[in-house]
Amino acid sequence: METYHLLNHQHIIRNQSPVCVDTIEIFTYPDVVLVSWKIVSSTKIAVSSLLGENFNDLLVRVILCRQNQFKEEFSFNVSKCSGVLEIRNLETATYSCELVVSNSKNESIVIKCSTKKEYHNHKRIKNQLNWRRVVEMEESETWVPMFSAYTDYDEE
Repeated sequence: METYHLLNHQHIIRNQSPVCVDTIEIFTYPDVVLVSWKIVSSTKIAVSSLLGENFNDLLVRVILCRQNQFKEEFSFNVSKCSGVLEIRNLETATYSCELVVSNSKNESIVIKCSTKKEYHNHKRIKNQLNWRRVVEMEESETWVPMFSAYTDYDEE
């Protein structure tokens, strides 16, 4: 009888959701998008080892990706291992985000990716940047068109 109870208890523990995992999620509301993230201590140790630098010296970014006609991304530098970003005045599009850590050699690791979420700007304001505003903004504050490319080096 006691063995059955122990096995049954172990089964219940394994069915519970894990507590210590990295997360990044997008929550959409009528006038705002919230991005929530968390990096756990075991990930900090692993990333430090892989990138060869102390975690406090690494650049941690939340990258918000916008997919409409083109794929664009906006990078937010974050200094904490958990938090919430509040983003307003986004245009209607499909959004996703990534939690990325980079070292001083510009080597990066994507820790976690969110699911895609549709966001509809109910104010019907298309938040397009004009050229004057782009010129006046810092480089880190502008949307950047994205593309992916892979190179295969054959050994001869």
